[in-house]
Amino acid sequence: MFNAEFFPTPPDVAERLFEPYREKIQNGALILDPSAGAGDLLRFASRYGAKETQLFAVEVEPDLTAILRQKKFRVIGSDFLRFESQYLFDLIVMNPPFSNGDDHLLQAWEILREGDIACLLNAETIKNPYTDKRRLLSNLIQKHGTVEFIGQAFKRAQRPTDVEVALVRLSKTQERPLFEFVPPDQKRRVYSGQFDEGVDLGSQVAKTDLIEALVHTFQQVGDAYENFMVAREKLNFYVSSLTGPYFKFKAEDARPSLSHIRDERQRARAQNMAEYNAFMDAIKFSSWQRVFDLTKIREVLTASLREEFNKYQQEAGSLEFSETNIWAFFEMLINNRGDNMRKCVVEVFDRLTSYDEKNKVHPEGWKTNSAYKVNQKVILPYFIEFNTWGRSGSAPGNYSTRYQTVDRLRDIDRVMCMLSGKPMNEILTIEDALTRRFQDLKTIQPGDDYSNEVDSEFFSLKFWKKGTLHMTFRDPFLWREFNLQAAKGKNWLGDGE
Repeated sequence: MFNAEFFPTPPDVAERLFEPYREKIQNGALILDPSAGAGDLLRFASRYGAKETQLFAVEVEPDLTAILRQKKFRVIGSDFLRFESQYLFDLIVMNPPFSNGDDHLLQAWEILREGDIACLLNAETIKNPYTDKRRLLSNLIQKHGTVEFIGQAFKRAQRPTDVEVALVRLSKTQERPLFEFVPPDQKRRVYSGQFDEGVDLGSQVAKTDLIEALVHTFQQVGDAYENFMVAREKLNFYVSSLTGPYFKFKAEDARPSLSHIRDERQRARAQNMAEYNAFMDAIKFSSWQRVFDLTKIREVLTASLREEFNKYQQEAGSLEFSETNIWAFFEMLINNRGDNMRKCVVEVFDRLTSYDEKNKVHPEGWKTNSAYKVNQKVILPYFIEFNTWGRSGSAPGNYSTRYQTVDRLRDIDRVMCMLSGKPMNEILTIEDALTRRFQDLKTIQPGDDYSNEVDSEFFSLKFWKKGTLHMTFRDPFLWREFNLQAAKGKNWLGDGE
């Protein structure tokens, strides 16, 4: 039957081999059985979720090879001791011939780039290391693995033998993981998100660190992409002689045809240059976006000012991403910080006074007849949605904030945060306060008492079924400051105000 060293692995031993790697197999590990026989071990791997595409076999016996192929296993070699391959595997599970298992296990260690090996051996191979190969194997086990003696594991097998068996496990790692770039140890660190919480525009040290790190990273991107293009050409050179042009990259879409250039080398160079520049333009724009995000400037701008800032971003995206230009951007933010705040205050002031005549009052001290200030209680019509879907009797019904007005409510809170110095992400906003109360009302049953009032960080709020929202400044000093800043922003001169 086949050959004298064919001893199929008993199911209980196979389970013992595979058990530590169950999760690894389910996560897509590529598995090789270098002495596959009739495929018993590979079939067992399937029980742990391994797909056909994960399973590879090597088998020297032609009849067994035919069986493996009938079972749809991928046979990639015959004599494992002469096996050479560029294939990568995560797990090698093996039951090699008992007579020279050390040769097979050492070969498995050689071809495995990174991963695990589980191997059944004649226990004498471990217990009696009288040859150089056995001593080498013993050293490997000491440094990289374990050995477990499991007795006469094949005594009651399909093809029995009383050989004492050892189960050897080895694990191999590389200093640099496969396909993973390990950044060099540099004095100038590559930017990796140290400023995710935002940049203190008043801190010279923070700004200097940020600018140097971002610009250095931008330069590294350019170098890396150039190296990538060279590597791609090298890959295409070798692959094309076998299969034709192979590697395509989405940045190639940016290449112009340049068919008017007759010299093929010049045309290819021009196309590569155009592709490189298009790629760097995209990275440059993204890098500027990163600077804008780190300053968190969007969080303190009202909706209309954000539109103006977006236009500025489009213009800045065409600027070189250099330390000089980034410094200029920071200086612009600092110099315009007060002006931006006044614009935000005036914008919210104008909105509040436009909703209802009762929102404004004419202070006697202001010299212009058109001057007015926002009252301490503000009325906002059509800010609330109300319906009675799914409610009955005297239940309060369903309230929500109108989608079209959410940005306006956020803008009000942004301005109050500017004036009070409180971070937007640390306050109870108008939107959140209303949402919480609306959720509470959904649990109210007919006949229960309920309140249509709630407090946010800066306002006492009261909402009505007709859609009106009343907001009263909780802090009279903040109310006064808001009106004073609005008056300054609108260039109104006040006597005593």
